Amino acid sequence: MLFFPMLSRDDIRRIALAQPEAYEADHFGMPSFRVGKKIFCTIHQDQPRTMLKLDVEDQRNLPRTRRA
Repeated sequence: MLFFPMLSRDDIRRIALAQPEAYEADHFGMPSFRVGKKIFCTIHQDQPRTMLKLDVEDQRNLPRTRRA
């Protein structure tokens, strides 16, 4: 089983905004991070969940994990 360190909302915000031309904007009441009006990350406020859009190649490179 793989374990990943938890990132805080502040960590995610800092990393997202460090991307070239990235900016933060509201998306249905939650923070979203965009480049060129395209969302690449959102932080859910009511759950410990973040959405990160990856291209197909990056998706293939992710380790496969199973939830318990």
